[in-house]
Order: sequence, then C-alpha cells, then structure tokens
Amino acid sequence: MPTTTPAKGLPGIQALRAIAAIFVVIHHSLEESRGATSWTCPDWLSAPGAAGVDIFFVISGFIMVYVSFGSGRKPPLPHEFLGKRIMRIYPLYWLCAGAILLLKAAGAYSALQLTTQDALLSIFLLPANTKIMTVAWTLVFEIWFYIVFALALLTRSARATIIVAAAAIIAVLVLAPIVGPGRLPNFLVIFFSDAITLEFVMGMIVAYIYLQRPQLLTGLKWLLPPALVLISTAALFVAHDPVDGLIGLPRVLVWGVPAVVLVATVLPQTGGQSAWSRLWLFLGDASYAIYLTHPFVMLFYAKALKASPAIAALPQAPLIFAATLLSIAFGVVVHLCVERPIMTFGKMLMRSRPATA
Repeated sequence: MPTTTPAKGLPGIQALRAIAAIFVVIHHSLEESRGATSWTCPDWLSAPGAAGVDIFFVISGFIMVYVSFGSGRKPPLPHEFLGKRIMRIYPLYWLCAGAILLLKAAGAYSALQLTTQDALLSIFLLPANTKIMTVAWTLVFEIWFYIVFALALLTRSARATIIVAAAAIIAVLVLAPIVGPGRLPNFLVIFFSDAITLEFVMGMIVAYIYLQRPQLLTGLKWLLPPALVLISTAALFVAHDPVDGLIGLPRVLVWGVPAVVLVATVLPQTGGQSAWSRLWLFLGDASYAIYLTHPFVMLFYAKALKASPAIAALPQAPLIFAATLLSIAFGVVVHLCVERPIMTFGKMLMRSRPATA
C-alpha cells in the first residue's frame, strides 16, 4: 500500500512511489490474464510486481520519520499526526469501498461474502477475516503502523520515537504467535504475526540515518543491480503463495531488504525539469489513487475474459499492457477530480481548527 504522505522535497522517493504503484498494477494485470485460454501466466512472472507493496512499506516508515523530524521541525502531537493520516487515507478509501459494495449489490462481486463484523472492521481498516477491497490489506497494516508511531511521538525525540515504535512492532510480532492462540481470533494472530511489519521499522531506520549521517547510505547504490535481480527472481527459489506472493520473513529478506536499497538509492536524486521527470513526480502524487482504483479496471478485464471466448483467446500481452495503462489513467483522473479536492478540503479543515499547545 502506498504511503500517503507527500514527499515534495524528495523527488526520488516521489518517483519511486509511482514505480511501486505501477509494479502492483502490472502484478494484478498478469494475475487477471490467467482467465485467458490463449496462455497461462507463469507464477514467477506475476509475483515480482507484488514487491511494490514492500517498497511502499519501507517508504512509509521513512516518510513518517522524515516529515515528523526532518529539517529540525517540531514533531506533531499524536492527535495531529493521526488526524492528518485519517484525512489522507479514509475519504478516498471509503468512496472506493462504497463503489465496491454498490457493484456487489448489482452482482459484480458475487464471490465477496461479508459478515456484519467483517464489514464494519473493513470500513475502518481494522484486521478482519474478509475485506471489502482485497487491496486494503496493505492499508490495514499502514493504520497499525500509524497508531504505533503516533503513540511513540509522545517521546518528542526522533531516536526515541523510532526505538519505541520499533520495539512495539517487534514485541507484538514475537508475542502474537506465543500468547495469541486461544486468546485472540485466528485472523488477529495471523495479522500481528506477519513479519512484513518489519519493513516499516527498516524504513524508519533509513530515515534516521538519512537525517543524521546521509553519507552512510551512498554505498548502498552499488547494491542496486543485485537488489533488482533479487526482487525479480525471488519467486523462482522462495516458497510462496501463488496469489499472495511471498509471505513471512522470507518476503522481508528478499523483497523488503532490496526495497531498502531502492529507497536509499533514490534519496540523492534531485527533481529534473524535463517533462519525463515531472510526469514521474505527478504519478507519485497519484500513486494512492492508482493503487485504490486499479481493481475496478481489473474487474472489467476479468469480466471481459470470462464473458468473451474470443477475447480470452487473443494474445494477452497487448491486453495486459492496455489494462495497466487504463488503470494508471483511471487513477490519475480520480486523483485530479476526487482526491485533490478532498486533500484541499482536508487542509482547510485542519487549518481551521484551533491551534494546540
């Protein structure tokens, strides 16, 4: 799931957000192409795009520290931090989730079976057995991280915030499978036991190094080629779920660690004035909208393959490419017409609130 905090002063991070979102879109386009009769997408080909999520999680950990403590700024109070995150994440998510529920009522999502409890938990992005939007699983992890980070901000120190947040995440990760069974629902044990939360910790550490001793990160650029190779080939030798991709600690090692290298590599990048540079920066702004809305295009692609044997028999490469481009275009439109007005309203709302001591 993409981090949803602007990184205007970090054009490299902004562009990397766009790349990560496109990775995820390609991943899902390839997965939906399995509905075709003309070919069977090999698992090793579709899996690497899922690493876009790991890139986003590392970026999220980095950005939360950077925007809270960068340039000597005074860190936000926990309620201020959470208020901005809530305004940034929930409105667009609720619109998309509402659209999914409307489509389900029209018969488009017949496989989606929601209990009342799961629906309520899903609406508020809390751990649930079944989610209204499948891609929202990443947002649930983001919300968990934001809550932990907000509480850690009470320390008012960058180092202490990172230590407290990291200790809390690791403690829950270790204790959940030990004390959780029999005391917590199984889906909560699974959620809190997921090692993917370590990627937030890794991102926070990168941010601290960047703010304190950025020269220590420059040596990582030589690891970029092997990092890209590892992300691209990991599915060939690491056991994984055919749909969900790599899981657990192996995922953190072969996708999360390379994601750290990618983040460290793009940090020194400065924003260019070329149209190409501006495009990637713009797509970085639109990455959250692209991520949230691309399932609607995937639904159309899947329905077309199922409804038309002629389409299912076509070579899928052009259709995969078209589905990816259409997903990006649709996300951009939603970003411009829906997300930006919401963001503008949210900023006005936050400014209108009385200042806190």
